[in-house]
Amino acid sequence: MGRRKLNFGETIFFILLIVLAAYVLFVSPLFTIREIAVTGCRELTPEIIISYSGLTTGTNIFKVNLGQAAAGIKLLPAVREVHLDRDFPGRINIKIVERKPVALLPAKDGFIAVDEDGVYLRKARIGEEGLPVVTGLTFDLPPPGQPVQNDRLPVVLEVIGNLPAGLVDELSEISLEQNDRVVLYTLQGTRCSLGESENVPKKGALLVQILKELKGKQIEYIDLSQPGMPVVKFKTVQG
Repeated sequence: MGRRKLNFGETIFFILLIVLAAYVLFVSPLFTIREIAVTGCRELTPEIIISYSGLTTGTNIFKVNLGQAAAGIKLLPAVREVHLDRDFPGRINIKIVERKPVALLPAKDGFIAVDEDGVYLRKARIGEEGLPVVTGLTFDLPPPGQPVQNDRLPVVLEVIGNLPAGLVDELSEISLEQNDRVVLYTLQGTRCSLGESENVPKKGALLVQILKELKGKQIEYIDLSQPGMPVVKFKTVQG
């Protein structure tokens, strides 16, 4: 009888303990979300990220569904990755990795920005720094957040990824011509033929060197189809 009473007493004690723990975790203001911290933003703002997450301060930190919040944030075309975690007692951390625009594509009524995977990020305007216009391709415009479907686009995007970053900033256009021959146009209008999309890092480094050495010269075109034998043609002076 004594042991049975002891077990009954222990049961009551543990029930009360569980109720108390549940109160502390789910009702007590100790675990109310007071801050939602966002890191990793470049083009997006923390306010937009929080809005798409559906999270709000004043909510119990245990009651929020982090998976659902992440799914909401991923609806943003510019978000490549998102990670959320609880920082007890009252903070949610959101870390995002944005897709970086690398080029512009002509589209109906303007231009669109795409990332290295060809994903349509947003509408854009020509002349955005570091974003050359890609020409020579045709495609159907996908919804934002979806990749542009064109078999030749990856060739151009790979070329951009293999060029020196400083050189890309000096380009106005990248054209993919017949037989997938790549032609670059500088902001000054100089035509630079790379030939086929091979040895791009070497050709890019050589082009940087040539442009630096011939800065201020009137150049009509530069041909780097054969990196070992670059050809430079200067503009003829009229008169």
